[in-house]
Amino acid sequence: MAADVPLEGVETEMRTNYAVTIALLSGVLATGIGRTVLTAQSEKTVWSGIFTTEQATRGKDKAATACGACHGAALNGGDLAPSLSGADFIGHWYDAKLSELVTKVTTTMPADAPGSLKPDEYADIVAYMLQANGFPAGQETLVVEPVTTLDAVKITKAK
Repeated sequence: MAADVPLEGVETEMRTNYAVTIALLSGVLATGIGRTVLTAQSEKTVWSGIFTTEQATRGKDKAATACGACHGAALNGGDLAPSLSGADFIGHWYDAKLSELVTKVTTTMPADAPGSLKPDEYADIVAYMLQANGFPAGQETLVVEPVTTLDAVKITKAK
């Protein structure tokens, strides 16, 4: 025989369990949605205005002397090195972290004296490269040290 359990007590316990389950699921969903929104808001790309116009102008002058012999004055490539602008650039760097590009530039360029420029000179040259590829300037000054700060910036195609 079944134990005598008041039906009212079972119904109340079921409603309480149901309410607790709904509350927990709501919390889990809200946390996930909150993280998605936070991630979307904090994600930066090269379209976020991550360098200044002044920086790109300085970079253009420095690139003419440090990069021009191999990559061309307009970064359109030459006999010795690939183009650093246009479809070649985007094709190679699309979906990469900006830190990867900066590491490549700062550790291997200029080819005849890798790592020989000052960090702000490398930052200016990268700013010019970004500008030459149509990415917009902003109010932020691009810095290349520490390079890990650029891990959160993605190189993407046009929006």
